[in-house]
Amino acid sequence: MDECRDNRAIVDNNKAQSLTGEEIDAMRRQGMKGDEIIEALIANSSTFEKKTSFSQEKYRIKKQKKYAPRVLLRRPFVRRSTLTSALLL
Repeated sequence: MDECRDNRAIVDNNKAQSLTGEEIDAMRRQGMKGDEIIEALIANSSTFEKKTSFSQEKYRIKKQKKYAPRVLLRRPFVRRSTLTSALLL
């Protein structure tokens, strides 16, 4: 399927996305989830379907980081902080 698609013909002129920044901000203010915004961006992109599957996945990951960031909480590691404190003395 990707054999016929090629990214060389895609020109990055900032006109491929029909949603404006204000419209995206309005979606955020209305409480839309990040994944919903990403799907709207994909649906309103004139070049997404022309991209290879690798480029489509890269696009999704980039938008995921921007509009649906994930936070990983970790417990403090006592041994490491104790060692650091000992070295500072």
